[in-house]
Amino acid sequence: MAFQVRCDFNPVYSYAHAAVAWQTGAIFRRDRNGPRGLISTRKKHMTIEKTPAEDFILRLYKHPVVTWHKDNSFTLSLVSTRSTMLFASHCTPPSMYVSICGGYTCVTVDGRTYKVGHATTFQQRDGTWKADLIEPWSIPFVNRERARQVLRETGYHEFRTWLSVYVQMAAKPDGFRKYLGDGTIVDMLRNRAWRELLTNFPGAWGDYDRVLGDLRRAIYRHYDCIECKSVEFLGRGY
Repeated sequence: MAFQVRCDFNPVYSYAHAAVAWQTGAIFRRDRNGPRGLISTRKKHMTIEKTPAEDFILRLYKHPVVTWHKDNSFTLSLVSTRSTMLFASHCTPPSMYVSICGGYTCVTVDGRTYKVGHATTFQQRDGTWKADLIEPWSIPFVNRERARQVLRETGYHEFRTWLSVYVQMAAKPDGFRKYLGDGTIVDMLRNRAWRELLTNFPGAWGDYDRVLGDLRRAIYRHYDCIECKSVEFLGRGY
């Protein structure tokens, strides 16, 4: 299990909470005017700093993870570590969850997951938290019109009907599977080499719907039926 920090201090859900955390923070004897400890003078890896503009910077290992501003907005500056995600979630509104999703640093709020980059500021608008700058997600989807055409052309529907009967009558094939490229799979479907094709898909005898899904994806890839679109967030319909 990977190491992660423990946030043993009161959550900071607003600018007012940040001000209280500063007032009650542990003062380090060697730097009485500098950052203050969020836990104790012995634990210097979590600190809070007050700027001349009266912003409050919450740091983890000296990195400014969350900065609360006087207008009750806040800025996130994230790095992809578990500890940073935990610390950021502890220092942002309770309706917000900070995580790593698909290798990206993300914020989930009101069921929507946004991809956020470096130094992203959130403000409360229309009853929710919204970022000033969001990097969109690239979502793959199937071009249904083209997909219907190529499924007909490859004989997929006839194969599906045949498969539902064949797996009930024939024995599960023995032997080793070999790699079949998308083009080979399409050719075998077109040429009705169905029995030979199934020797590489023994899983059809346990769950042929899953095998049909694998075959459809091979057809879609071969005929470029999979396209991408940009969406602002994941969740609630995506």
